[in-house]
Amino acid sequence: GAGAGGAGRSAEEATAARAEADRLVAEYDGECDGVIRLSAYPRGVLEARAHGAWGSVCGVTLRNGTAGGRIVCRSLGYANGAAQIELVDRSRDAAARRTPVSRAGMLCRGDELDLAGCAEQPHTRDRCRRHTFDA
Repeated sequence: GAGAGGAGRSAEEATAARAEADRLVAEYDGECDGVIRLSAYPRGVLEARAHGAWGSVCGVTLRNGTAGGRIVCRSLGYANGAAQIELVDRSRDAAARRTPVSRAGMLCRGDELDLAGCAEQPHTRDRCRRHTFDA
């Protein structure tokens, strides 16, 4: 999972921001592909909105240096935060196995504006489908 820290939000602010993001997604569902969130503040499984549903982000290649972590932090509203991207094996979790993979094998250079700008590595989709590399 991903954890965010550094100068940023309090737990209450993060909860309010997540509620607002969920409200906007509900209101503008088709226009929210690419929005990301953590499953629980201040850490949790990284989820992305794609095709009208929340899904996991496969981190097979997301951990290249700190680029992926910086982009995730920036996208979550942490201006000066640092992130630690850890891969979580959720292959034995029945709920995870029913969860779609929204983004597979993201490879970030560090200059992308958000996670949607990172290149997806399609050859990793089969490995990601088992949820053994969720970020």
